[in-house]
Amino acid sequence: MNSYLYSLESINWPQNLRRILLIAGCFALLGLASCTPDRPAAPVTDEQSAATQSERATNFMRLGNNLQSKGDLVSAAEMFRRAARADSRSPLPPAALGDVLRRLKQYTEAEQAFREALDRNPYSGTSLQGYGILMVEQGHADAAIAALSVAVDEEAADHRVYNMLGISYDTLGDHAQAQSQYL
Repeated sequence: MNSYLYSLESINWPQNLRRILLIAGCFALLGLASCTPDRPAAPVTDEQSAATQSERATNFMRLGNNLQSKGDLVSAAEMFRRAARADSRSPLPPAALGDVLRRLKQYTEAEQAFREALDRNPYSGTSLQGYGILMVEQGHADAAIAALSVAVDEEAADHRVYNMLGISYDTLGDHAQAQSQYL
């Protein structure tokens, strides 16, 4: 060790560089000393925790949408799963997950994701539309109508719900009812 220090001393360092290295070393030691807290961290409030979760979910959703637009549906599904875990209230992450799983033809998992989204908000147009598409693709137009009819009774029903109802009635051959839903 002494020979190593001696060899560093034997180097003809410029005087300013020695001072800079000495000061940098002191700051590094101070930084290490401050890593062990003397007091416990301040507790995180529920509002701060919810804001952090919402921000994390938004970031995961953004990544998932980006991956989906590039055609990487498997990775997009993972990002939507993470978003759904990060935000346990919004129906958008599980609905997005359900849509991607439906496109991957993983119908059982897609149905579970849409049901989770509808549990979070039974009147979410995005969730209802996705669930309706899934049911129609699986040949269950009657199940789609039963699920979508719940939202029609509400004043805030999304236009996409009426569109999926029309498609469902068309699938069943009831074109008059389908036209009334489209209108």
